[in-house]
Amino acid sequence: MFYSTGIIKYDTSDGPWVTVGIDQEILNYYYSLIPKYYHVFKPRWKAHVTVVRPEENTVINRFWESRQSHIAKFVYDPTILWENGFWWFNLWSNEMDQIRLELGLSIKSRITIPPAGYTKCFHCTIAKDFGT
Repeated sequence: MFYSTGIIKYDTSDGPWVTVGIDQEILNYYYSLIPKYYHVFKPRWKAHVTVVRPEENTVINRFWESRQSHIAKFVYDPTILWENGFWWFNLWSNEMDQIRLELGLSIKSRITIPPAGYTKCFHCTIAKDFGT
């Protein structure tokens, strides 16, 4: 596991989003490890973690933007995962969990078992296959 940080950003321009911008060089490094014969491309957006997306029926309450521009610490697994044309790595963050709790959203992870001290599994998309 590795540790890093990112900047929290709230955005309502296209529905309620909360993202954490992370170091682009982390994404660039893992992208470079994907063999070229997979013909992948980088995501349209800079390296980030989506904490809240509009389709989760987020209620903008008194906590909305309470952590704007704050630093979120996270731990990530360097294993590159692939499924259905997407490449990513998993990560966990107590600060990201707290944002979801403050907005009344679940922090249960239905996909992976988190390491001790963490609850929800987040991810950072590294690449997509052509055609997905």
